[in-house]
Amino acid sequence: MDSIPQKKCSQCGKMFPESIQFFALGTRGINGFRANCRECSRAYARKRYWSDPEKQRIAAREYNATITPEQRIERNERDREWRKNNPDKVKASKKRDYEKNKLKRKVTMRKNYEKNKPVYIERGKKWKKANPEKVKVNTLKRIIRKRSLPMSYSPKDWITALEYFNHQCAICGYDCSNPNDNRVLAQDHWIPMEYKGIDNPGTVPTNIVPLCHGTDGCNNLKHDFMPDVYLNKCFGYTVACEIQKKITDYFDWIRTR
Repeated sequence: MDSIPQKKCSQCGKMFPESIQFFALGTRGINGFRANCRECSRAYARKRYWSDPEKQRIAAREYNATITPEQRIERNERDREWRKNNPDKVKASKKRDYEKNKLKRKVTMRKNYEKNKPVYIERGKKWKKANPEKVKVNTLKRIIRKRSLPMSYSPKDWITALEYFNHQCAICGYDCSNPNDNRVLAQDHWIPMEYKGIDNPGTVPTNIVPLCHGTDGCNNLKHDFMPDVYLNKCFGYTVACEIQKKITDYFDWIRTR
């Protein structure tokens, strides 16, 4: 097979394979390719745009008014393909756009919400039903933000905790896998959020354990008690030490991951 011929960029002077990957198509260029490589073309386009943004926006609107429906469809397909192949760049661009237009976007979102409130409510119900673990984490995030405590817990951390304890309560070992059971596993802050000390770890993987929640569940009985107080009161000193060691071993394991 013949190798791809090399082409020299007229601006940066570097050699690249003469292909659509490195050179854009152009009617004036040799062999149907532009003289500048894609990177130099992008740099020139950025410089030209920011030299007079308003002028470039007007030119873009005028061009969009002249293209045919077929050209528009083809361009949209290229855009979708590019976004699919460059998710990191798309994410960074959305973040920059959000930070730049944060206040404007919030006003627009409020207007859209009031205008289509029933649709948003129904959509939210469906999402919550399909993502129960994310709902729990988001609820914790709101509480933590109000109390200005550390927050670095994710749905993935919760799944790790469930797998470590075999989907059982970390204290009593109650199995909550039966969907018809009156108990479920809840994300318990081992050091409660109500604790006012400066050493309160907050909502982090080394402070969250799965406890059974329901009638006489450990999560209900523990409530806002410190773990040693609750364990000694309900299980006695010997058993309390064993449970405390099991939880401590889990937190140590999390730190080493």
